[in-house]
Amino acid sequence: PANIVRAITPPDATQTLVDPLTQAELEALLVLCDQKKTWKGVGVEQISAVADRDRCIILLLVDTGLRASELCGIRIQDIDMARNRIAIHHGKGDKDRFVQFGKRAAKAVWRYLTPRLPADPGDPFITVGPADDLRPMNRGQLRVQLARIGQRAGVAKVYPHRFRHTFAITYLR
Repeated sequence: PANIVRAITPPDATQTLVDPLTQAELEALLVLCDQKKTWKGVGVEQISAVADRDRCIILLLVDTGLRASELCGIRIQDIDMARNRIAIHHGKGDKDRFVQFGKRAAKAVWRYLTPRLPADPGDPFITVGPADDLRPMNRGQLRVQLARIGQRAGVAKVYPHRFRHTFAITYLR
């Protein structure tokens, strides 16, 4: 009777369903990265200066299952193009590991890196702006950018961790 824990009601143990991105939604996001856009209806069209970066982000998130903070923490020296892998330092639990990526992601990584070469190995891989802007992107900026891409592509609920769910479900299949 003196134990106060008995007076606490336990939380509801309902499980939420994981909703991974479909193949059609992924393709819609990737197509949007390459689309030209108009400015306020004016016929001036311009390919986004960060289209290669956005395509690279999407493909790496789907291929590797990286967390947002891990993706934002990658340095150019961490990328091994010969083996198609990335060294992740200080992941969750302060663990280091390697993650593999496929040929499609490798092509996107190469296309994104080429304009920046030669680059300092310590430079951040994912940057906020185009090739000449070396400010590293953080988790919040990554989340906002993916939400914008999703909104323009007509795909609901696009956020970094959903790509992690998609990777896991694809891996299990």
